[in-house]
Order: sequence, then C-alpha cells, then structure tokens
Amino acid sequence: MDSSPERLFDDSGAPAVPRPAAGDKCQGLSSGGGSTYERLLERYGGFFEELGYGCLASFKHLIEQVEVTIDTATSNDVNLFAKLHVLKSARASVEVFTEYYSRFLPPTVVNNLRADLTFLLERAEEVVLTFG
Repeated sequence: MDSSPERLFDDSGAPAVPRPAAGDKCQGLSSGGGSTYERLLERYGGFFEELGYGCLASFKHLIEQVEVTIDTATSNDVNLFAKLHVLKSARASVEVFTEYYSRFLPPTVVNNLRADLTFLLERAEEVVLTFG
C-alpha cells in the first residue's frame, strides 16, 4: 500500500475535483477525471483488501453510495426534502460502516475515512441548502 498522503481537498477545504460552471449548482461534485471515488479507493482500498475480498467490495459499495448520493443531492430534478433524506441516509450508512470496521482497522484509518466521507456529504448538503 502506498503510504504517500494524497490530497482529497484543496487549500480552501473543498473537494479536490474539477469545479463546474457557476450555473451548474455544483453538479458533478463527485465526478470527473481522477474522481473522488478513485481517490478514496486508492487511499483506503488497500486496508480493506488486506481484510479480504468481501471487505473491499463493501467499501466500494459505500463510496459508490456516497458518490450517487452527492449526484442525487446536486441534481435539479429532485426536490429539497428528498435530497436531505438521501444525505441523511448516506451519513447513517457511513456511521454504521465505520463503526463496524473500527473493530478491524486502526482508529486513524477509520476516523480519517469517516471524516473524508462526512466532509463530502456536508459539502453536498451546503450546496443543497444554498441552491435548493
């Protein structure tokens, strides 16, 4: 596992992903070349791979869920209450996942993973509450 620190966020604390045009209401927050999904998989995937295939598959499922949640929350086609519900559900999934794997992984790994995913979901929530 490569232990070099990779920056998921830029200097301002925002996710290190391409910025959409101003009128896009941050659509594509989690997509683009070198996506957040790929960065999270590269940064934490090795830990889950060491635990076994099922663990890596569960981790991939979680980060896919977060990515889909962010895309749904920043979509113009979904109403505000549905967006907030999806975000709350994803946060609960992150908490359950990290609580379970805290028994098998070092606390720093689990805490950093929880912080990274929660930060992405909080940024998506800010976008939802700002732009509706």
